[in-house]
Amino acid sequence: PVPNNEIVVTGDGAIWVRGAGLFNGYLGEADRQAFDADGYYLTGDLGELKSDGFLQLTGRSGDMIKTSSGRRIAPAAAEALLQQLPGVDQAMLVGAGRKGPVALCTLIPGDTNKAQRLEFASQLRNHILLINEAERPMAIGLLDAPLSIAAGELTPNLKLRRSVIEAKQAVLIEELYRAAEAAKAVGRGVLPILTERAA
Repeated sequence: PVPNNEIVVTGDGAIWVRGAGLFNGYLGEADRQAFDADGYYLTGDLGELKSDGFLQLTGRSGDMIKTSSGRRIAPAAAEALLQQLPGVDQAMLVGAGRKGPVALCTLIPGDTNKAQRLEFASQLRNHILLINEAERPMAIGLLDAPLSIAAGELTPNLKLRRSVIEAKQAVLIEELYRAAEAAKAVGRGVLPILTERAA
């Protein structure tokens, strides 16, 4: 944070900012809905103030996933960890109103044979253990094509249009939850990984 800015991180991780250099509101908007009564700007960002004085951003409040148990999940950290695995291009967690999240991932384009896909699946199952258990996907769906602006799945600045992607992949998402429940029912600890074609 720059000097003379006051930053508050609320109990649920919401970031509020107040200071002399902060704008007074959006052009053309008479109301100040983005500000609280004390003049704090409600940024819409989530994060935490670290012991070294730095502010770490962890996601956006609009992207929060509320599971059926009432747990709130900020998907950005889990999605970033999935994208760190070589071969994964894009990742998105889904799970509002469900027992837990599942993930949709696109792979970096390239020819892969069956043996390479099996090796990748094994690496993915190991890599996913790095994700906090509450945010860890119960299953993963591999999409055939990258998410794109042209298909309406990404904004012009490449942010995920979550509702659009979720609607387009509704069949695969249902299949992922069925596979996760089946794996749990038989006591298998193996993470189900399905492809879009499996739906």
